[in-house]
Amino acid sequence: MSAEHASTFDEAKFRQVLGHYPTGVVVVTAIGDDGEPAGLAIGSFSSVSLDPPLVAFFPGKSSSSWPRIESAGAFCVNILGEDQEDICRVFASMSQLAASRRSASFSFSVEASAARFRKSFASF
Repeated sequence: MSAEHASTFDEAKFRQVLGHYPTGVVVVTAIGDDGEPAGLAIGSFSSVSLDPPLVAFFPGKSSSSWPRIESAGAFCVNILGEDQEDICRVFASMSQLAASRRSASFSFSVEASAARFRKSFASF
């Protein structure tokens, strides 16, 4: 984690959110090199460490979104609520239609060079 990102890190929120996250789906997002949001649904998300703050997730080898997220250098983990199945389905789909709808259909804010859903249950 760079010094720039560490200054905005909220350890108490990190501990609270991950302490209440038994399992589920997250959408990992970032701002790609082209300035557009990139994201993918992840079902293999887990907390690794609080100090230093580390999480783990495992994108598929065939993901077209992962290279864009990886090259961004920063990402946001958006934890979805039970009422956000539509978001999950769009980001889980590999179809071209779904890919084009990803950034157009959801409201993002840009924080620490990552795309954050405005209506996610929790994000960091």
